[in-house]
Amino acid sequence: MNPENGILTKDNYRNILSFCTTAKDAVMARYVYLCLRSDGISPDREIFNNLIKTHVITGDISSAFAIFRKMEKDGIMADVEIFNCLIDGLLLKGYVKDAWRLYSYVRSWRLIEPDEHMLTSMIKASLSSKEAEKAIQIYQEMIDKKIIPNGEIYECLMNCFCLRADYAHRCLQIYDSLKSAHYKITPTMIAHALMACGFSLNTRKAKEVLKDAKDMGLSTDERILSTGIGALIKEFGASSLDSMHKLKDLRRTIIFIFSLFDDNSTLKTPMLNALIVFYENIGYSEYALDVLYKLTKLKECTDSTVCSILMRILERHVNEPGKFFTLYDKGTTMTNPNRQLLTLALEMSVKANSPRRAIETMEEMHRLEILPTPELTGRLFFMARRKPEMHAMIHKLVSQERNVECKRVVMESELLYTYAEERKLQHQ
Repeated sequence: MNPENGILTKDNYRNILSFCTTAKDAVMARYVYLCLRSDGISPDREIFNNLIKTHVITGDISSAFAIFRKMEKDGIMADVEIFNCLIDGLLLKGYVKDAWRLYSYVRSWRLIEPDEHMLTSMIKASLSSKEAEKAIQIYQEMIDKKIIPNGEIYECLMNCFCLRADYAHRCLQIYDSLKSAHYKITPTMIAHALMACGFSLNTRKAKEVLKDAKDMGLSTDERILSTGIGALIKEFGASSLDSMHKLKDLRRTIIFIFSLFDDNSTLKTPMLNALIVFYENIGYSEYALDVLYKLTKLKECTDSTVCSILMRILERHVNEPGKFFTLYDKGTTMTNPNRQLLTLALEMSVKANSPRRAIETMEEMHRLEILPTPELTGRLFFMARRKPEMHAMIHKLVSQERNVECKRVVMESELLYTYAEERKLQHQ
């Protein structure tokens, strides 16, 4: 920049504002704009565009619209580039409905034809609002305008379609068309196709997609593996083990799943969670607990997560007391049971009419200072008519609850007394 005679020209101001946009400095951009006006220079569309873009990049969308209104008040009409910038700013702040309103205003009232950038932004808006119908309309318009979508657009479309069961087939159609055109398939596209297979209950297609990923040399990371396992388990439920044919299919599916794991692959939390759900759905709860044991070895897995998974597994066997307590004993070695687990175990003890189990569970509740519900306590008293040990254990639980309640009341009283004394000292 070499201003002649120390006077900045309009081109100089344009360059300075472009630098402010690159530096993301909205304060400096406003100062430069004021200097431009003080020099008697009328700003043009490019200068306003740089101002708006700078404020959008810094997240000040309200100031960007204020500059837009100022520009139009000065008689400079906004073009498609400025509207693109404003729509991107709205989407960046999460104002998806406002972005759609502005898009409709541009099309209906300004009669401006959207370009590739605007159509791409609106497909992203369709993904944010989960409106697959609008995504189809925008995609069809791109085809009519002979605009070739890029990989990012295809990923957005597949993501939008795979989240809806009624549009999952369209996601798979896009995947097949890309594959037939020898388009570069990304791991994200594979994950979206697997999610669509899960929603459409198409396990055959899920296996095909997973094989394609392996043939293409794509690394089957934890996201692809967990999504693929989730898609494969849709076919199998507890009733799947009734026929020998289903059992053979199940065995082939398990072999296929474990063939996806490389020797160097590390088991992560999403994969283990998917395996747990898989074994739950096919009725192999013991194997689910084995996977849960591996899950407890990961540092990011909390005790509450383990208890919730264990609770989910045990609730499947409330009508089988023997299997329930076998799984319960195995599961409680991994973590300390919480209130929900202990209450469920005590209910099963009453249901199975097992005083020994009831006493063991109540001892654990006494250790953790957990009291059974009043309704369950009444059932325990009825069950303990001829069992003095149970009566003694129930009495210990009730006494413990009474002591805990007394301590709580005493502590609250002492706290109130301390607060009253503090107020007295403040007013003296």
